[in-house]
Amino acid sequence: MSENASLTSSTNYGWTAGFRNMLGKELDRWWNWKSLTIQLVVWLILINGMVGAVVFIVPNVTDAGLKQQIAHELTQHGIVNGPVTFDFTPADISMMGMSMFFQISAIAMFIGAIILTHDSILKEREMGTAAWLLSKPLSRKAFVISKILANNISVMLIVLAAQGVITYAICSAVIGKPVAVLPFLAGLGLLGLDIVFYIAMAIALGTFFMSRGVTLAVPIVFGLVGGELITLWPVLARYIPWDFGHFAQGLVTGAPLSSVDFMPVIATSFWVLLFIGATVWRFEKLEL
Repeated sequence: MSENASLTSSTNYGWTAGFRNMLGKELDRWWNWKSLTIQLVVWLILINGMVGAVVFIVPNVTDAGLKQQIAHELTQHGIVNGPVTFDFTPADISMMGMSMFFQISAIAMFIGAIILTHDSILKEREMGTAAWLLSKPLSRKAFVISKILANNISVMLIVLAAQGVITYAICSAVIGKPVAVLPFLAGLGLLGLDIVFYIAMAIALGTFFMSRGVTLAVPIVFGLVGGELITLWPVLARYIPWDFGHFAQGLVTGAPLSSVDFMPVIATSFWVLLFIGATVWRFEKLEL
């Protein structure tokens, strides 16, 4: 009896059971040559294509009508403050490039992150692979946390950091010296937290709903309508990351760090933890 008992394998692995293998599996989805190349090229064109246009093309425009149109766009989107004379110094051009990066990234990256990650758990539920994986020595918490970590790490490095480094190099080359690094890193940090917020929201929705329309559309619509809502109720920008693009742009274009309201950072961090907690709790309750 005791001999048989000694041969019985334990099934009490704790929440970390299978975490390392699952995390490796999720990272492999991003960090293979095909996926990595596609992501880098697409984001290079989308983000730094615009930065390059502002830095290398806009200062050399000579057509009067086109100048007027560009001037309108630059002032409307806050890339340039005040009248546009097209008599740009290298410092002006570098700052325009930085502003363009944060303006376009604040929209494009959160939408892209949602598209890339919204079905991370939902797809496994639809295909039945979640149930199959969990029949192995893999805890539900390890399953969820590995997906959240892998998606966030990969988006932060492949999408945000890689394009940020390229923009920094371009804008530094324009003025012939390194751009101030700490404000730029602070701006990237704000964008990163904004992206993490939407990834966490999208993945959480994938545990509550079996609809790609919900997990994809709700976070995107939520992010896009925020710009309109904070014009009506500015106080909302203190509790929801709807204005992080402007915060980041302000830091990079000269606003002192001491002038930044850190309440949105604290509130957004709270929301991220809440989404992650809800994801873990809900997935523990699911019948797969």
